[in-house]
Amino acid sequence: MAGTAFGQTNYGEKITAEGAIPASSLASKMKGNDTLAAKVYGTITEVCKNKGCWMMMDIGGGKTMRVTF
Repeated sequence: MAGTAFGQTNYGEKITAEGAIPASSLASKMKGNDTLAAKVYGTITEVCKNKGCWMMMDIGGGKTMRVTF
């Protein structure tokens, strides 16, 4: 399924906020695991604008996490 948003083409299923957790609670949800399938929301503080790059997300306590894609 393809759609357009903000002048760009998007593929795949529509992503909703349903089931998302705040980025600030991600560490406690992981409970010592090194991976976790999760949908998070939060404030993006910095981005790389190249295709397949990264963004930094505020996780509270003056810390950020790097999200690559």
